[in-house]
Amino acid sequence: MADSSIFSRPKKVSARIRSLASLTKPWLVIAFAITLGYMATFWYFLSQPGSIRIFLLSDAWNFNLPNQVFLDNCVHNGEFPMWDPLSLCGTPFAADPQSGVFNPLNLLRSMLTFNPTPFKTQIGWIALAFIHFQIAGLGMFLLARHHGLSRPAAWVALTGYLCSSSLVFTSIVWPYIALNYAWFPWIGLLLAKALAADTASSRFRAAVAAGLVYGVLLLNGNPALMVY
Repeated sequence: MADSSIFSRPKKVSARIRSLASLTKPWLVIAFAITLGYMATFWYFLSQPGSIRIFLLSDAWNFNLPNQVFLDNCVHNGEFPMWDPLSLCGTPFAADPQSGVFNPLNLLRSMLTFNPTPFKTQIGWIALAFIHFQIAGLGMFLLARHHGLSRPAAWVALTGYLCSSSLVFTSIVWPYIALNYAWFPWIGLLLAKALAADTASSRFRAAVAAGLVYGVLLLNGNPALMVY
């Protein structure tokens, strides 16, 4: 009598193939493609540790990166960065809205940058921008779906937003500005939900959530963009 396990093996193999095929959903393919594109964009800056290949020679190099290196060193030395004695013969640091001290995600990045160096801070900044890319993509997808777009159309909106020249360019040259782009779709989504809500409590919750997201924007290190 034939072993019944021989006949069950093709079924198990078929089930595994189906489970693997289920992983190749459109959103995974697009997310993988965006991740590859993001890494290809920043590979130039990551390929030579210790080099000056840091976000071109713009404000990020002259001002923002030194600020983040100073913040990282203060955090790992157990100091609150109230004052920066290294710039302009001494200047307030925590009170500067461009320092990003009170941005929760940036503070987490700083805590995870062990034995900080300028290159390690750069790596952390790129990782932080990548996380914000994911936040931006999810927000744009949900915003498109809220306005009645189909899933394929929502994916087109997501891809177009993440691959826009403005977002990609600012991610390389002014990453502290690109962080704000992640939250724009969420503000639009929450305001749209507030306007479309049937009850006062729902409108209030959506409006408060939109205000909190706006507050995160103010803490990202470039409050001027919110005024513009």
